[in-house]
Amino acid sequence: EWDLVSREECLDYLAERNIPCSASLTKIYSRDANAWHISTEGGVLEDTWNAPNEDCWVWTVDPEQAPNEAEYVTLKVEKGEVVEVDGEA
Repeated sequence: EWDLVSREECLDYLAERNIPCSASLTKIYSRDANAWHISTEGGVLEDTWNAPNEDCWVWTVDPEQAPNEAEYVTLKVEKGEVVEVDGEA
C-alpha cells in the first residue's frame, strides 16, 4: 500500500533509492515534455484563473516579456503530421 502523502516524503523515497528527480521542495511544478510541447502544472496553476508565474516558463518567455508582439499560430494536423500553418500548406 502506498503510504507517501507529502511531497517531502516522495522526495525522500526517491533520494533513498538513488532515483533521479528534478523536483525539490522549492520547485513546486510538475512538468512533462515531449517533441511537441512541455506542460507545467502545480503551484499557482492549480487555479486556472491564475496566470503563470515567471518561473513557469521553460522553453519560452512570458509573451508580455518577448521582444515582439505575441503571435498565434494555427496548425492543421493530419495523421500526426502538420499539413498547414496558418492556413497555408
